Amino acid sequence: MEIVESIAKKSGGVYHVTLQSGVTVRFPAPVLRAFRLKIGEPLDMDTYWQDHRKEVYRFAMDRAVYLLSRKDYSEKMLGEKITQVGYPSWITLEVIRFLRERGFLDDKRFALRIVEQKSKSMGRMRIRQYLAQKGIDKAIIRELLDEQIDEDQQLRIAVEYMEKYLRKRADQDKRRLYSNALGMLARRGFSFELANRAYRIAEESAENPDN
Repeated sequence: MEIVESIAKKSGGVYHVTLQSGVTVRFPAPVLRAFRLKIGEPLDMDTYWQDHRKEVYRFAMDRAVYLLSRKDYSEKMLGEKITQVGYPSWITLEVIRFLRERGFLDDKRFALRIVEQKSKSMGRMRIRQYLAQKGIDKAIIRELLDEQIDEDQQLRIAVEYMEKYLRKRADQDKRRLYSNALGMLARRGFSFELANRAYRIAEESAENPDN
């Protein structure tokens, strides 16, 4: 059993409750406004959440729906947003499961939109990394990249980047230019093989501008 030592309102709909042991716990503002804590009184965290389970779930769901009304989220991203303000992880999991089962959350749909958008400017490897950071399952990433990434389109994009890069550095040492140019495309997520092809095409185009 802990004793509440201080309660401080923070930005973003969060209260920080500091306990006598020195531990600071985040509480969502709607929860703390509905079920107040008092300085100097004992607090059992498990009992607190279980006693108000139904209402806490509703508050967490309200936050999730609000967030989804503003933009799309992956399950991982939305879960992080909910827990950041202090909702227990088990409440967050219940909310995520409900939204997934009813189609409000769909990682594959979310990832498809990203692939369609990012494939116009990023290489395959960068898109894979981006999706992984959003918490998308590896199997979904692999499936979408195989289905949606057009290698010819990727080559055209890489050549466009390369042509612009070479035009600005025409007076540089060839060996150094080649290394730096491939590094530029690697940072954008293009494979070495594709970057190398793009360099050769762009180099030939620069040397034979009338062809």
